[in-house]
Amino acid sequence: MKKWIFITIIFIAAFFRFYQITIVPPHPSLDEVSIGYNAFSILKTGVDEYGTKFPILLRAYDDWRPALYIYLVVPFVKLFGLSIFAVRLPSVIMSILDIVGIFYIARELLVYLKKDKDKLFSFFPYFAAFLLVVSPWHIYISRLGHEANLALFCFIFGILFFFRFLNTSRNLFFYLFILFFAFSFDSYQSTKIVIPLFSILLSSIFIKKIWLKKKMLIFGFLIGLVVVLPIIIESISPQGLVRFKATNIFQANPQIVAESSRLILKDKINNDKISELLHNRRVGYSVLFVQAFASHLNPFWLFSNKDYEPFKSPGLGLFYVFEIIFLISGLFYSIFYLPKKFLFLFLGWVIIAILPGAITTGYPHAMRIYELLPLPQLIEAFGIIFLLSLIFSKTKINSKYIILPTFFLIGIVSIAQFSYSYFFLLPTKISNQFQYGAIQAFEIVKEREAKYDKIIVSNSGNLFESYMFYLFYNKFDPFVYKNLGGTKSGGFAESHKIGKYIFEKIELSKKIPKTLYLLSSNEVVLNMHVIKIISFLDGSPAVIIAD
Repeated sequence: MKKWIFITIIFIAAFFRFYQITIVPPHPSLDEVSIGYNAFSILKTGVDEYGTKFPILLRAYDDWRPALYIYLVVPFVKLFGLSIFAVRLPSVIMSILDIVGIFYIARELLVYLKKDKDKLFSFFPYFAAFLLVVSPWHIYISRLGHEANLALFCFIFGILFFFRFLNTSRNLFFYLFILFFAFSFDSYQSTKIVIPLFSILLSSIFIKKIWLKKKMLIFGFLIGLVVVLPIIIESISPQGLVRFKATNIFQANPQIVAESSRLILKDKINNDKISELLHNRRVGYSVLFVQAFASHLNPFWLFSNKDYEPFKSPGLGLFYVFEIIFLISGLFYSIFYLPKKFLFLFLGWVIIAILPGAITTGYPHAMRIYELLPLPQLIEAFGIIFLLSLIFSKTKINSKYIILPTFFLIGIVSIAQFSYSYFFLLPTKISNQFQYGAIQAFEIVKEREAKYDKIIVSNSGNLFESYMFYLFYNKFDPFVYKNLGGTKSGGFAESHKIGKYIFEKIELSKKIPKTLYLLSSNEVVLNMHVIKIISFLDGSPAVIIAD
């Protein structure tokens, strides 16, 4: 019977992640077209859009992202052509494997805790896996063709092999743990922080088991170092630090330094030593960090959605509201019934996973703290087991027939609500978050381009960095693009020229004859002939085609 439960769980996972994968989300994102075209270029020419041979960091839009996911996409582009399906498919496959990973992590935990023979606890892996299967947070991000999914996949399997090593003492599993953690480190910006700290956390908590095998530890460290060293070298180079400098909250808030200097000068005049200490810029930065960190634990952010927040389905949070009771009961069980080392592990996991989101702008940020998964699901599964044990031992038979169906019904209704929100409301409500209309505009322009000497495309609003949408949609020959000079700079304000197409900030006061314009919806089109207005799926204007 349990075999069929597991198969059913995987089938449900596949449905939520494969269903309408090319049209929900409704349009390739800026990251997805960059990943897709660069994979296409590397497949055909061995170089990226800039002409860099087999890059370790992908320059892209001058954000220098780890390139490992691009290489994973290459065989899918070979099989299915350059398409959004090819870009998203690796993420979908790995997200389904995440379910397998959490199932076996839960089983290894039971062995370690000596609960694997307990009849009620035997359902613990199924509860944990199912909670991740239907997780709004996991479903949303898993359907994006993004390197965060590769990082999480490697992170989950790294944890699985670590606990497998603890339970079997086989060196092979420790080496697999090192390899998967190293690949996670190589996959995404956030894991450059998470993986080293999490490795230290695991090693310090389970030091007795690891220290018994010193040779294995040294050899494993060398394996990991060989895998991560190239990306470490690239990441600490000036260009590799560009992304961090652009997004870290401390450099993005220079007003803290200015205000601190002003107040300290005032305190010195008043000879107020205590205020002078409190107004130190380091105190200001500390307060900012605490605010950013705490924002990721805000229940309103976790369980609700205001104003169509990123990575959330309309009207819903990262978690279902009904999960609150499982989370609270799971935390209670973890604190009072699990060995203390697991309490330290869970607490350290939360702190480490949130760190990347707490030191960067745009907080709270669901993707930057993605490695928090699958911890909540494991804790909630403990909570479900704990609640079931109370229900079966403390309540009367009649009460069981009321409580259990009620919880089941609430869960089914919540999942159905998410399904409706994600598959039906999301494409309409937040198509603007995916720059909907860019590719549709190029489809229309392609039929008319022969009539014009120039086609000037705005580099703002919904057409931001639209040169990459053009390359992606047209499957532009990478050899030809390379001979044209390739991309000069993907910087936010840079212009790009591809044949008669010019991508730049448009000065509408200087209209040029025999020129077609693609304008963002917020750009003025006075005294111009509007050929077509492409709308977002909610009916509001997205792109204007005019001459």
